[in-house]
Amino acid sequence: MNIIFMGTPDFAKESLEAIYNKGHKIIGVFTMPDKPKGRGMKVALSPVKEYSIKKGFKVYQPEKIRNNPEIIDEIKSLNPDVICVVAYGMILPKEMLDVPKCRVYKCSSVNTP
Repeated sequence: MNIIFMGTPDFAKESLEAIYNKGHKIIGVFTMPDKPKGRGMKVALSPVKEYSIKKGFKVYQPEKIRNNPEIIDEIKSLNPDVICVVAYGMILPKEMLDVPKCRVYKCSSVNTP
C-alpha cells in the first residue's frame, strides 16, 4: 500500500515506524517546518523528520497546505492509496482529503507495538 504520512512529534514517529515495519511503502512524509528551540535557538528537526531522513523517505515541510496548489498538486502526483495523519499540526483542506484512493483517517491516539 502506498502511504503518505503526516505527523510531527515523537508519538507520530512511532506510528510511522509501525507502518513502515508492517511493509507498507511510504511515498512521502509531511511534517511541520523546522523551528529554533532551546537557549541557543538552534534549529531542531521533528522526530518524524529525523526518522524519515534515516529511512530515506521524501520529506515535505510546507508552511501551509490550505490555498497551496503546489502542495495539492504534489500530493496528487504521488497518487497515494492512503494518507495517514497523526498529530500533524495543520487543518487539511477537503481537496487534499479527496486525493487518496482510500479514505483519510485521523488518529488522535495510536497503540503501536
